[in-house]
Amino acid sequence: MGATGGKLTGAGGGGYLMLFVPEQHRYDVMRTLKLYKGRFERYHFTKGGIETWRINND
Repeated sequence: MGATGGKLTGAGGGGYLMLFVPEQHRYDVMRTLKLYKGRFERYHFTKGGIETWRINND
């Protein structure tokens, strides 16, 4: 099992792939994406839209 939905956002070299992943599969998806140099950023929705911030994956 993995992500049950996703959305590509942005344009050019600065976009995001946002995934909806059931909590019990979150770390499996993160491990797999890391094999392909995936980076992870936390986000939350606000009245003004979506806000992101970086976390250290090292």
